[in-house]
Amino acid sequence: MKRILGLILGFAVMSLMGCPTPTSPTSTDDGDKAPDVCCKGKTESGQSCTKDEVEVTINKGVTPRANPPQPKVELNQAFKPAIYATLPDYCPVPDGMTLDEKTNIIYLNCPNYVPADENGKREFNACLMQILPDGTVEKIMEYPTHPETGKIGSMGIDICPSGNLYVCDNQRFSTDPQGQVPSRILRIARDENGKVVFDENGKPDVKVVIEGINLANAILWDGDNLYITDTVVPTQGDEFGRGGIWKFTRDEIKKALENNEVIKVDAKAGDAHLIVTAPVKKIGREDFSGADGMTKAWDAIYFGNFGDGVIRKVTFDEEGKPTVEVVVDRDDFQCCDGIFYDSVTDLIYIDDSQANAIRTLDKDGNLNILWINPDTDGADGSLDQPAECIVRDGKLIMANFDWTFPGLTNAAHDKPYTLSVIDVTPLAKTTLIEKVTDAVEEAANAAETAIENVVDKATETVEDAAEKVTETAENAVEAIENAVEEVIPAPETAPAETPATPAETPAAPAEEPTVQTEGTSTVEEDDAAAEEVAEDVAEEAEEVEAEEVEAEEVEAEEVEAEEVEAEEVEAEEVEAEEVEAEEVEAEEVAEDVAEKAEEVAEEAAVAAEDVAKKAEKVAEEAADAAEDVAKKAEEVAEDVAEEAAKATEDSVAEETPAAPAKETPTAEETPAAPAKETPAAEETPAAPAKETPAAEETPATPAKEAPAAEKAPAAEKAPAAEKAPAVEKTPAAEKAPAAEKAPAAEKAPAVEKTPAQAAPAKPAPVAKPAPTVPTRQRFLRRPWRRNGR
Repeated sequence: MKRILGLILGFAVMSLMGCPTPTSPTSTDDGDKAPDVCCKGKTESGQSCTKDEVEVTINKGVTPRANPPQPKVELNQAFKPAIYATLPDYCPVPDGMTLDEKTNIIYLNCPNYVPADENGKREFNACLMQILPDGTVEKIMEYPTHPETGKIGSMGIDICPSGNLYVCDNQRFSTDPQGQVPSRILRIARDENGKVVFDENGKPDVKVVIEGINLANAILWDGDNLYITDTVVPTQGDEFGRGGIWKFTRDEIKKALENNEVIKVDAKAGDAHLIVTAPVKKIGREDFSGADGMTKAWDAIYFGNFGDGVIRKVTFDEEGKPTVEVVVDRDDFQCCDGIFYDSVTDLIYIDDSQANAIRTLDKDGNLNILWINPDTDGADGSLDQPAECIVRDGKLIMANFDWTFPGLTNAAHDKPYTLSVIDVTPLAKTTLIEKVTDAVEEAANAAETAIENVVDKATETVEDAAEKVTETAENAVEAIENAVEEVIPAPETAPAETPATPAETPAAPAEEPTVQTEGTSTVEEDDAAAEEVAEDVAEEAEEVEAEEVEAEEVEAEEVEAEEVEAEEVEAEEVEAEEVEAEEVEAEEVAEDVAEKAEEVAEEAAVAAEDVAKKAEKVAEEAADAAEDVAKKAEEVAEDVAEEAAKATEDSVAEETPAAPAKETPTAEETPAAPAKETPAAEETPAAPAKETPAAEETPATPAKEAPAAEKAPAAEKAPAAEKAPAVEKTPAAEKAPAAEKAPAAEKAPAVEKTPAQAAPAKPAPVAKPAPTVPTRQRFLRRPWRRNGR
């Protein structure tokens, strides 16, 4: 009630003083805006009020809203603002800014709410400016006005991922009574070169995409989502004020543009696009304005209230549900206008319009004053109601809004219209060096960890391969032993396998033990040969394993040494460059250190990738070695079986006499010879095999003296056969190795066909044993044993 009476008295006093009723944006409880501070004989046409005249006006009619007491701080003169640019007369109220990182051009919005005549008609239309990298300020375009109000309030501005500009059109400051016409979001089309698109008539391609927001203030593109702060949304219960954040997706905006439609929202209807709301406290100057400035920092969205200075951050879960947390709530900070996060200095810069100050906020929530100054016209670059800020190339550029509200330090709207600047590279220097140092340490630790992991993995792989090789070798030895045992019978079983000669054929018992003894000696030699071969296989497998393990360990150690040395060299180079960078200008320090940080990250990634590739190669080679050993072991086992079979056949041949020739006379034609004249029976009691037709067709001839090495050069496949000496063979045994299928004695003893056992007149000459190459010498000749293949 007191506030309403104060406003009524204020209107009365201003009417008496000849001042028109203005439409400035200071908040009141009913949602309307309180009048501007006006002085005697002055209007909003651009004339300035003196400080004394303002104080007289406030004392007579407007409730004063003093600034809260500020803590005493010792300002660092290195951060004293300087003049960055003096804007032309048609830019009296500069506000929103955004940086095009591709062109390094800053886009600046000037809504130009004042000067205006007594009917609210503004002297200058809202316009879009650009600030080139060299500081030159140029006009790009004037905005098309609202069809109902004839005005536009271009404030927040940002760039879409597609390259187009999106702008908040605050119509709340343009209507009377305020709030009758909602605010809008505009899209300004740009071409592939970043230039604003104009039609043949010189009009910019501007379209309305969203409508219905109460007071659209700041705008932010984050990925494919568009966020907009609304400074005034419907309150809840007995709240003094409330603001909020709207969210729209790029897809729905694109669809609306393609269909030439406008997305319409309504906060009163509980619109789902309004994802966050936050209350405003009634303090100090009693301004109920809510969410104003907004920025993205530390994986969260930060926004602050204009009316009480409370700063909050918004985080999102995997489903996109927001969580709001208060970050700053202090009695000595009651106004948060524009805010901007700079990744180089890792700070949020805050425009405190109420106190004419620039503050900084770090990740831990520490709020500090970078600079603060009393009321000024800003001619020397001093802060003159800063409302927006942005960092480009280490320079903090601030737009001085200079449209005063009751309770602010800035007392009047006056020339010149300025942009201020503060060099923040001293903050960036320390921060960047710390960041690069941390980055180098992290990269070195990551590389060391990666190398350790690769070495461990390679060691495990080699150990696994060694175990497999050992197991394969053992299996091969066991297979060889089993094959020898299965194929070559033990000496004591030999008599059981050879059936007794019929009574008609007199045996030579005195000679049988001699044959048995020779047979036993052959089996033992075969066993010994098999064992030697098995030992050689095991030894060679262990040698292969040792060579592979040693090779892999050497390779792993070399990789580790190279990586560690590379990281140390990189760290030393970075450190040296940082020391040198401290002695040069701040801009060069920031640029060089940033480049080194990127190089370190890239090299660390490449190193990790190389290590991973080498680890894969180690594993593949170890697997190939194990597979080769396994294959060789299988081949050895198979060939051993074959040679063992041949050895068995040879043993049978030794015990079997030469079969009678086809032309041998039968018992009716030739008188039977005495048993003692049959030398074959005296030497070998076994009968010829049934399946040996060659013996019936070919007369017996002396056995060929073929060395075993020429007939069966299978030292690397069947070492058991290498040790078996050549035995006395008959031609029948050489041509018909059928001992595996059916022993001749089981089917048809020769005595049934030739009872007289005439046989040849002379026994077949006995072949001398063929000389054999020592097993190990032949085994080591194989080239695959030398190179691990």
